[in-house]
Amino acid sequence: MAGVGLSSRLEGGDHVQSVESEKVQGVLSRLVTLEPRDLCNEAIVEKCRATRDLRSCGRIVEHSLNSCNHASLCAECVQRCDVCPICRAPIRSFGTPVRTRLYEDCCRAGMIRSRPGGATDADGHPNADVRRLWSFFDIALEYGLVSVIHHYVSDVCMDDMAVSSNATVSLLLDGTVVKDWCRRTLSHIIWNLHEIYGLGSAQMRYKEAQMGRFSALLLGLSEVLESLEGPYVNESSAPIIELQQLIEATRRVSQHLDVMSWCARHNFLEDLQSSHSSISEWRLAVKNRKLAATDRAWHGNIQGVRTDTDVRTSTLFIEDAMSNAGFGEDDENAFIWETLELQHLRQTTTLSSWRREGVGVMSNLHASGMLYPPESVRAAVDLIFLEASSDLILAKKAIFLYYLFDRHWPGTNNDWKSILDDYVVTFGISRHAMLESFVFFLLDEADDSALEEACCLLPEVVSSTIHPKVPRVLLERKRPFAALDVLRCSDGIGDVRFSGSAKNDEVSQLEDAVTAVRVRLECGLLTDAYLYQRAYISRIKSIEPKQSVLKSTGMNQHGSRDWSYEMESLVEEICWLCAEKCLVAQMIELPWDKDEERVLLNCLMNLATKDPCSSTGSLMVMFYIMRCRNQEAYLVHKELLAIEKTFLEQCKDMERNEIIKNICVQRSLLVVREGCRVAAKDSTRRTT
Repeated sequence: MAGVGLSSRLEGGDHVQSVESEKVQGVLSRLVTLEPRDLCNEAIVEKCRATRDLRSCGRIVEHSLNSCNHASLCAECVQRCDVCPICRAPIRSFGTPVRTRLYEDCCRAGMIRSRPGGATDADGHPNADVRRLWSFFDIALEYGLVSVIHHYVSDVCMDDMAVSSNATVSLLLDGTVVKDWCRRTLSHIIWNLHEIYGLGSAQMRYKEAQMGRFSALLLGLSEVLESLEGPYVNESSAPIIELQQLIEATRRVSQHLDVMSWCARHNFLEDLQSSHSSISEWRLAVKNRKLAATDRAWHGNIQGVRTDTDVRTSTLFIEDAMSNAGFGEDDENAFIWETLELQHLRQTTTLSSWRREGVGVMSNLHASGMLYPPESVRAAVDLIFLEASSDLILAKKAIFLYYLFDRHWPGTNNDWKSILDDYVVTFGISRHAMLESFVFFLLDEADDSALEEACCLLPEVVSSTIHPKVPRVLLERKRPFAALDVLRCSDGIGDVRFSGSAKNDEVSQLEDAVTAVRVRLECGLLTDAYLYQRAYISRIKSIEPKQSVLKSTGMNQHGSRDWSYEMESLVEEICWLCAEKCLVAQMIELPWDKDEERVLLNCLMNLATKDPCSSTGSLMVMFYIMRCRNQEAYLVHKELLAIEKTFLEQCKDMERNEIIKNICVQRSLLVVREGCRVAAKDSTRRTT
């Protein structure tokens, strides 16, 4: 029943007969209904135990007795024996006393190419019983009956009661025999794919059916390997590490094969004209994007006094994606690349030879910009789907989609759009994920038309999971209102929510908070920036006691967050931006608390010291006067006079000196006037 309708999956198999064959159907039915422990017994090579001329017969037994199921007598000896030599059960004298063993049925049905004999064979295992068991596993995997292997693992290999004093039987009962079979099968598949991949794009298209068959085999193999993880408790033990590496290699090969099949169906996009004339021109364009992103980046430091020599750093979305996927790190897993020979799936052995030369090569390639863009579509598939971890399959699909956009946008021929639509449908990529990758590419592109198109697509892309770098890039590219819309439409990046959702305990990172403050100030929303800073710090303070409890109980691995540092960073950012936009007068009117005031006044003093010609110092004095703290205002006034005196002695610019003198006079009059007013009030109060 499990083998019905599988013929369409097995097209292209050279040794596989039609599933509609009665012999094949009978063997498959028998294989499915057989108990897992009986499968182990069927795999053992039995010899005839009948006594002939005072010695055992010793012939290979091809049948089992129907009376007791023991394979103890050959076809000749069963005619002259009355009882089973093992259990002494009487042999039936009527009907058919014997039935063919499962392995013989498989050979007669053409499901096994050759019978194992001698010490070793092509499968590489010296034990004939193991090779027979592997043959059953091959048939189950080939015909989509992976559940047979699953049951063997769960009911035999994982059963603590399944033991035997016989060394051969004990070997068959161990899960290592299944793991070794998986390793051998994966190696065979890799070499078969290596031969297909070496045919070239034109001939590879005719092997699509075979590639689909191997894809199904890899999926079944991956399921079997996952079922083997159960018996291992210690995840750091050598067997579980080797098993996990085997699972990782199988998944990588499967993912790579799926994309290779799609590329072969479309002739590796050789029929589509790339928007770049050559790979060198393409790499130059990527380099120019990187330079443009660095030039427009904001100051890299978050906290501290800014200087003209502040380092500005910025990365492209594709750089972040490849870095997060581990493309810039050296894969030191020699088991995957050398023992399992995964490097044979590559088009060339260039990176494999680099990998053997020493550690640090992949990171150097990533730093020099040689990883992206790859030289060809085939090279891109090899890099993306073989180099990164299989757990990052969604990220790898998105990176390849970004590569396709970069390769063809803004092509005048619409054929590339239909190819991209086919890629999205084939690999189950949602429209939201597709548009998100497209927006990332458009924001990386330095062209203004790309920026306009990205802004048009943003309403469809914005969600709670949008990349926090999007508003930052929009701000750097002089689109603060678009960045503000992204922040307000997303949850957890721009606006602090006070609902009872589970996301209340998730606070955005400090860089995202600084971006949110910058966006609001660029839009002229000083009060909104102030309120956002206040709400952000309040949430950190509210979760700090919980983190302290977790830390005391040993449950918090990262420790509690330092709210004072983050508060200082945000307040200083507000102060610096207000000084740049001449909003200090409005800023000092806001109701700052004691901690915020300390940071704010320190920042204003730094600004006044850096540029005495500005009105920052006078506004700092006004800050105290507005709060009726005249004594503090007078002390700050004296400190500013000392700074301005030093500046006047060193400055030779007469115009700047006149400006500073006027500021000193006006501020002195203000301090005196306010001081007289306070004195008059005190005198009136005493008289009354």
